[in-house]
Amino acid sequence: MNRRKFLFSSAITAGALSITPTATLASNNYKTYAGLKSFAGFSNNLSLSSLPSSFLKTCNNLITDLKSKGYSVSNHAIKLNSNCYAISIQKSSLLGFKSNELALLINEKGNSNYYILEEELATEFTSLIENYKYNMNALNFNYSLSDFAFPVEVLESKKGLISIFSFKNKLNNTITLKRVKKQSKAIVC
Repeated sequence: MNRRKFLFSSAITAGALSITPTATLASNNYKTYAGLKSFAGFSNNLSLSSLPSSFLKTCNNLITDLKSKGYSVSNHAIKLNSNCYAISIQKSSLLGFKSNELALLINEKGNSNYYILEEELATEFTSLIENYKYNMNALNFNYSLSDFAFPVEVLESKKGLISIFSFKNKLNNTITLKRVKKQSKAIVC
């Protein structure tokens, strides 16, 4: 390698590192989405080992599957309702950046399953929670957040160019989280 190529590649590397926040490179903290953080009290935040027995086998399968795909899993779960738990997960890319995703453990008709929400869908899910909570407080209604925002039954879960996560809540509404390219939206029916 000649000196000119060495200097050029060093300058490019230094420039790329100077515009990247060092917290991004050094941080390995899991992102707790704001909507879930505001919902999660002390009683709702528990370790994975203290999950109910109906969720433990599914949680172990989730961890095994995620570690084989290059994910790292938080040691804590947030109890959303009696049928649903959320776990923060991260996936490292080839460039070292981490995507913060959300795994949902859901007990449907006696069987527990897990679903992974990509970063955009997880952000949309927590925005739905925040907006519902804000609107109910502004209008002085006493509706339950867990009855509206959290899944009881999953209707469709699809990843790809168009990602969809559709579920029914306790109030029998159908909520669809949809991501097309880099745009995501929540639809409540």
